[in-house]
Amino acid sequence: MLTIQSVTKHTADIGTIKELFNSAFPEAERIPIWFLLRKARKEGIDFLACCDQGSFVGMMYLITRKDLTFILYLAVGSGMRSKGYGSRMLEQVKAMYPHHRVILNIEAPDDSADNRVQRVKRRDFYFRNGFGPAGFTLTNRDVTYEMLIAGGSCTAEEYLSLTRMFTGAIIFPFVKPRINNVE
Repeated sequence: MLTIQSVTKHTADIGTIKELFNSAFPEAERIPIWFLLRKARKEGIDFLACCDQGSFVGMMYLITRKDLTFILYLAVGSGMRSKGYGSRMLEQVKAMYPHHRVILNIEAPDDSADNRVQRVKRRDFYFRNGFGPAGFTLTNRDVTYEMLIAGGSCTAEEYLSLTRMFTGAIIFPFVKPRINNVE
């Protein structure tokens, strides 16, 4: 079983976590670490380091509102990939929130994308781990993301409400994603 610890600016692995965060997510998708750390002090927001026998393997950032948990970020360290840690981290989220619906977004498969193969592999990974289409996509900064969910269904309104809770009423209008319904 993985051990999970909350991340703060004083966490021993904070440098490694920042390196992983910066390498795993495109710059346009990264929320500043200082903002993530600040928000993680609030109820319903978890910034977590995942370790196996004391060795750092990955990080997760979760936002929870009512019975909906959104995985904003999940990353496994480069030397730890393809060893089952991503699946174990998802199992950990489901164990932490056993009666919650768990939602996340991924770059939508796109035949013209430079990272098309990576996008398809990522989608297949989440499907193998019990996620399926949520019924809507979102577009933010000209990138379309497919919403995936496990444990039930989610409306676009529920997702936007969770996003509004996380960003705050002042910032939300500037980051509000454009929702696209899937037929």
